Amino acid sequence: MEAKDTFYILGIIVTVVTSSFTLMLGFKNRRNSLREHLYKEQIIFFTKFLGNVNKLNFEIESILNNPSKRSNNLFYKILEVISNEYYNYEFLIPNEISGLVHNLIFKGNQFYSMFLTTDDNKIRTTYSNYFDSYTEMLNAIKEFVGTTVLSNENKELHLKNKKISGNNILKLITEVAEKVTINHF
Repeated sequence: MEAKDTFYILGIIVTVVTSSFTLMLGFKNRRNSLREHLYKEQIIFFTKFLGNVNKLNFEIESILNNPSKRSNNLFYKILEVISNEYYNYEFLIPNEISGLVHNLIFKGNQFYSMFLTTDDNKIRTTYSNYFDSYTEMLNAIKEFVGTTVLSNENKELHLKNKKISGNNILKLITEVAEKVTINHF
């Protein structure tokens, strides 16, 4: 075999390896794009969903603080909206959060059934169960979304920017210039 044949074979091998690597990278980038889109849709859903849950919480507080609203309120309509949202977008929700949302809806229905009675102790107990379910779900959503982690990263970036601002930039440029001149001369 001649040298040119060896170079041709090496060229073909390099082309195949490079093409395979490019193809693999393309698939990976496509998955990243899909993952980002899914995450965005989940954030949109959670934002809208939690807005309606907050309306429900406000209605609960209103009922608890004004017993005359027990028979005339928006509680069940809001709970139906929340249930419909959940069942329409359940495919977007991670399993662990889906179970917590389902539990919240169940506890909300229990509370609705209970506040039609006149036993304030049972109503408060049921409300406490609902609120515990709400808190557990909210914490799971915050963990899933990464609220705390991202907020801490933002704080760190802000503090770094604060340190570098103003006179600190001048000091930093001076230090870099001194190090460059020391190392080059």
